[in-house]
Amino acid sequence: GYTLGLQWARPIRRRDATVRLQGELTSVEQSPTYRDRPIGSFYTSRRVIQGYTQRGESLAAAIGPGASSQWVAADYLEPSWSFGVFAGRIRWNEDTRSTANFPAYQGYCIHDVSIFPGARARAGSRFGYVSAEVTFGNRLNSFFQVQSGCIDQNSVLDIRNRTLSVTVGTFTPGRSR
Repeated sequence: GYTLGLQWARPIRRRDATVRLQGELTSVEQSPTYRDRPIGSFYTSRRVIQGYTQRGESLAAAIGPGASSQWVAADYLEPSWSFGVFAGRIRWNEDTRSTANFPAYQGYCIHDVSIFPGARARAGSRFGYVSAEVTFGNRLNSFFQVQSGCIDQNSVLDIRNRTLSVTVGTFTPGRSR
């Protein structure tokens, strides 16, 4: 697997501000050549019964075995405040989906995928700072629950989650005042 991240920041002329772009790609999926071999997932198999774990916790990216993710963000940063937007996508347990022998009529509609756009902001002064982030998560076909295929998706189990995170800090060293 791999994780590749990128951040680019550029100051804005005639202002004490910066524009920042960020991105990240993570993949812990098996190579497509392994999908036709009888070895199981590389996290658990006949040879490594417990999988690659430390007391039951997966050793790898937080997205879990056989997954991939993409994340992008854009921010406008002033010395005392900032605002930004972001979006991400996670495809969960792709190794399981590829080897599970789902019926052909389900086609490409059976991926377990999360999509999560959001926004974040921060304001600070000499007394401290406050930051907030809101995320609108949508997990499509959670745990491969669809039974009806691409056309009629009556049995789809989607999970929607809204998250608001607020952080307040006071007299933090190193922050712009």
